[in-house]
Amino acid sequence: MTMDRIRTMAQLDTLKAKHSMVLVYFSTEGCGVCKSLLPRLTELLLKYPDIRAVKADLSDAPELSASFSIFTVPAVILFVMGKETLREAGFISLAEIARQIAKYNTLLNSRL
Repeated sequence: MTMDRIRTMAQLDTLKAKHSMVLVYFSTEGCGVCKSLLPRLTELLLKYPDIRAVKADLSDAPELSASFSIFTVPAVILFVMGKETLREAGFISLAEIARQIAKYNTLLNSRL
């Protein structure tokens, strides 16, 4: 699984309108922690094919980082039904992200 890169709020708004769950991974090119976390996050997301995951680099997505007040990387925001439901930044707990994704995934699937 490869995360596509987004740069604008318009791109994110389009994704949120099309997908019930969207995860945005904020990083920078020079962030070593970001580079080591990305494959582990990608592996976790393989269990959830309904989640649309994208990444935003702070250097080429200033509108996105400013809109969500992203001051530290890595950062993860999960949108469910267009609403921000999870935000982790800096020291990111993959276990907490996995728990939250599983919870929202279960809730969404029970509605269908």
